[in-house]
Amino acid sequence: MDFAGAIKQVSEFDAKFRELTKKVDEILLVQRRNNRKMMEGFKCIEKAFKLNCSAQMTMSEQIDEANGTITDFD
Repeated sequence: MDFAGAIKQVSEFDAKFRELTKKVDEILLVQRRNNRKMMEGFKCIEKAFKLNCSAQMTMSEQIDEANGTITDFD
C-alpha cells in the first residue's frame, strides 16, 4: 500500500468517526430530553399522590366530626 492510499483510508476513517460522533451526540441529547420529561412526569405523579393523601385525610376527619368520633393520624 502506498502513502496516498493510507492517507485516503485515514481520511475515510476520520469522516466516518466524525459522523458516528455526531450521531452519538444527537442520541445523548434525545436521551437527556426524554429523561427530563420523565422526571417531570414523576414529580407530577408525586404531587398528585400527596394531594390525594391530604384530601383523604381531610375527608376522614370531616366524616369523624360528622359521626362524633375522633381519629388520630399523628
